[in-house]
Amino acid sequence: MEQNGRNEILAIDNLSKSFGDTVALDKVHFDLCAGEVHCLVGENGAGKSTLIKILAGAERPDDGTITAFGTQYSRLSPQQSIEAGIATIYQDIELVGSLTVADNIFLGRELRTKWSSIDSGAQNEKAGELMRSMNIDLPPTALVEALSAAQQQTLQIVKALYLNANILILDEPTAALGVEETKALLETIKSLTAQKRGIIYISHFLREIFEIGDRVTVLKDGRVTGTFNVRETNLGTITKSMIGRERSLFYERAAVETGEVTFQVRDLGRLQHFKGVTFDLHRGEILGFGGVVGSGRSALMRVLFGADRRT
Repeated sequence: MEQNGRNEILAIDNLSKSFGDTVALDKVHFDLCAGEVHCLVGENGAGKSTLIKILAGAERPDDGTITAFGTQYSRLSPQQSIEAGIATIYQDIELVGSLTVADNIFLGRELRTKWSSIDSGAQNEKAGELMRSMNIDLPPTALVEALSAAQQQTLQIVKALYLNANILILDEPTAALGVEETKALLETIKSLTAQKRGIIYISHFLREIFEIGDRVTVLKDGRVTGTFNVRETNLGTITKSMIGRERSLFYERAAVETGEVTFQVRDLGRLQHFKGVTFDLHRGEILGFGGVVGSGRSALMRVLFGADRRT
């Protein structure tokens, strides 16, 4: 549908959803155009996940409509979502590590020989053609477990495109990635918009919006508080729309004098999870641990708590 010179491929109008007394979405409006990255941001509990689930067919809205490529729906089933050209790619990797790249792409819809056996040669050839058409360099015969996190995320996108998805919903795709892996994935996303596919991009890393996004919609308490052209806004405006106040008014760092060491760890390790962890915790101190998914944070906490044994 052409609107003001823009090819609108998805429109959400007055979408509402409640869980008991909790309003998750309240008359939400959102649209997406071909070749656009429309970012969706908001604090935890703002309604992003509920909106994604409705588009994926996992939740039923209470009110409102969804229009995809000119067809209007009061709700979508998972099958209708796929048939409408919508694919949702979550942060968690949903691939089989012991299978090849090509095997994962065709999993559940394998190409077969006339004797009904899986035609691995045809799958490798087709997978290679598909990835070359998207300027993606992944060997079809490589085992998925040997790929980097960014390559695995890219492979999930390839799987979606094999199903002819033209609307991709990417939910926190860089949450577990390092700096270089994030750059590689964002370049892949940019190449998809050049093919006129629409991307709904959800992220807590607001600075990514200014690298990848065309527009950004902010959700707060289930309501849209603003939709902005990325080139005409700034981080402060988006943050204020999310939080309801200026960034400078968030919290003032209190000056606290730390006391003696109350907890000490030296050269702690657990096989295949972490090693050589050393730190001191002082009285009156808040000690934070950071790292991407799989870096060992949770495993360390479980050992400190006593739920798992050290090695």
